[in-house]
Amino acid sequence: MKYLAHHSSPEKHRATWACGKTLLVVRHYFWKSEKPLERSLEGLMRSLLYQILGRHPEFIDSAFPDREWVRAGKEDRFTKTALQRALRNVLRDGRAANLRFFFAIDELDEFDQPDELIHFLQIFYGSSSIKLCVSSRPLNAFREEFGQGGRPSLDLRGLTE
Repeated sequence: MKYLAHHSSPEKHRATWACGKTLLVVRHYFWKSEKPLERSLEGLMRSLLYQILGRHPEFIDSAFPDREWVRAGKEDRFTKTALQRALRNVLRDGRAANLRFFFAIDELDEFDQPDELIHFLQIFYGSSSIKLCVSSRPLNAFREEFGQGGRPSLDLRGLTE
């Protein structure tokens, strides 16, 4: 996954897909550590928003129209609902600004609740301005969601053993 996110050859293909529009590559790598945030939906959403809003701060006000970022201090956290709404708003505004998004999300199998993650990832479906590239060990839930239905997939187990 790091190769796909950083190497120049896939970058050329992403640029072709972007058709001259601004391309934003956003990465997240799940990690099964002692810190629950690193393998949680909240951690994923925070990571994605941090990367997008760091490069496009003009979307902050529309991402958080209730200005949660003003009230949230160092100890406060955004709710999952607020983070998901912010991400939807950013994707909407990015499409309106002719951005193209490439999301590379690695090690889905490190996430504790696969069904919750699959449901969340569906916000990326159906948009011509979004590409979603995910990787996981071949767990049934992910194989059923991402390995079927006409979605391109690649099984690397035989190549890396």
